[in-house]
Amino acid sequence: MTVAVRIRPPQSSKVSSCVTQSTGTTLTLTDPTAMSASLSVNVTPGVSLPPPPTSSYMRNYKFDHVFGPEADQDEVNESLGLTVLRNAWEGRNACVFAYGQTGSGKTHTMTGTHGSHSGLVKYILGGLWKANEECKNEARATAEGVDATEGRIVCSYMEIYNEVVKVSSLGGM
Repeated sequence: MTVAVRIRPPQSSKVSSCVTQSTGTTLTLTDPTAMSASLSVNVTPGVSLPPPPTSSYMRNYKFDHVFGPEADQDEVNESLGLTVLRNAWEGRNACVFAYGQTGSGKTHTMTGTHGSHSGLVKYILGGLWKANEECKNEARATAEGVDATEGRIVCSYMEIYNEVVKVSSLGGM
């Protein structure tokens, strides 16, 4: 199992983020309420402000992958999709589960946009279909497929929203 976090860029320049750092496998969060509480102290003229937030306001979390706000769809696809694709092609069951609050970017990560920024679903399915075609072509090239093995690819896509499950069958081959 691989656990990854993708941080969506703030939608507004006025929105502050509690994410202070995201690199490779570590996510650092700062508690914005604790910071604002320490900075909103009434200061008497001539008295210095409290020191900036210390590590007591910060929490570090470790994951297999952390994708910062600058990460693009291709980076996510190559880091996560390639592993899922390889496991599925080797005959293992494969699952990608996206979880988060409304508007956090789950659908964008999974389905992407049209064109070159496709999401994980299209990346993985495209890779499976391409590998399947290459296998068929290789089997045709050898003694009329004597050594060929057959396989079946079945995929489904589910979305759970407000406790309602929507299932889309993506077909099988």
